[in-house]
Amino acid sequence: IFVTIFLFVFLGAFVTLDAYRYMWIFLAVIFGVIVFTDCVFFNEGDFLYDPFYNNWLEKTSPQY
Repeated sequence: IFVTIFLFVFLGAFVTLDAYRYMWIFLAVIFGVIVFTDCVFFNEGDFLYDPFYNNWLEKTSPQY
């Protein structure tokens, strides 16, 4: 969470530049939405990726 706060403060400092104001606001909003979605909807064990289907099936199927 500290890194997220630091990044928002860092990006907020760049919003003061007139030429790039809207770009940094847009990037900060997009980053905030991604972090919010990650924190709300995903836990550590929710996302399980295994490129081999048989291995993934063994890990996720209740029959194994």
